[in-house]
Amino acid sequence: MTKQNIPEKGKIQWLAILQGLCMVMVVIDHIRLCQGEIMPWSAALNNVIESYAMELFMFISGWLFYHTCIRKEKSYKEVLRSKFIRLGIPFFAFTVAATLVKLPLPFLMHRPVDAEELVKTYILFRSNPLKEMWFINTLLEIMLLYPLFRLAVKNRWTALVALLVGLAMYYFFPKDIYNFRLNYVRWMLVYFTAGILACRYRILERLNGWWCIIVSGALFAALYYIELVPHRSDLPLSFAGIAFTVAVCRIIAEHCPSLFSSFRDYTYQIFLMAIFLQMPIRWLFSALHQNWLYLPLYAASLLIGIYVPTMIAKALQKKAPRYVRVCFGLS
Repeated sequence: MTKQNIPEKGKIQWLAILQGLCMVMVVIDHIRLCQGEIMPWSAALNNVIESYAMELFMFISGWLFYHTCIRKEKSYKEVLRSKFIRLGIPFFAFTVAATLVKLPLPFLMHRPVDAEELVKTYILFRSNPLKEMWFINTLLEIMLLYPLFRLAVKNRWTALVALLVGLAMYYFFPKDIYNFRLNYVRWMLVYFTAGILACRYRILERLNGWWCIIVSGALFAALYYIELVPHRSDLPLSFAGIAFTVAVCRIIAEHCPSLFSSFRDYTYQIFLMAIFLQMPIRWLFSALHQNWLYLPLYAASLLIGIYVPTMIAKALQKKAPRYVRVCFGLS
């Protein structure tokens, strides 16, 4: 790891930029001012983001899981405790909060909460009042496999077996087992595993230079527009997008290491809070239904979704009691 890639706080700069970029993509993807997008440009942008953004997030989560847990040989108990505090408590806190908001206001919601939804959310873990929470649910379940991941990185043969298991889950595991988000676990396991192995074998350090951006970008464009793969969410497209984005962020880190520094330390809090702040903007557009308001409200939804949670998180970090900070994923 080169010296210029380590900022004063000890963070890896390209990774910090990548986390900030990922969160911008997620916030954009969650902007739904109406049931069907009325602007072709916003629909096209969402299609590109949805083709690989969450796979990228899962890949980076695996990279960090190796960097912070597996590499340090933490105990299973220690990992479970830290992930429950960091991810689990906010997951349940915001699930309950969303339930309490949606129950009395079904007429304002795209996905109202009823008795069936409560069973799916709190017993079967196959749904959630906050649709995006599938990612945290899936991530927590995959992290339960920590002992197997430690075994996977012992040598290259075990690493290959782990990757093949992830591929087998992706292609052959039933896609319609929704309880406990197993449909998402089978989808995301290969990306999480690939992230672990990419950190273990320092693969991302090779994604450096304009040649990598050009090659991976061209491959992504070909797979996306020419449709060389049957589905736009397929593995080759997603991994091409991951390689392209990592390479771009590594270049940016050399020239503009402070990019997204105003909010990139609070990406989890943005993930948790942004949707609540975007809801009133959605209601406003639905009530007014003036097409000329689409662009300004779209921009407002993006900026509010990023910066208001950041300001709230900063305030909570300074003044809130510990149990409140924990509910917001703040240490």
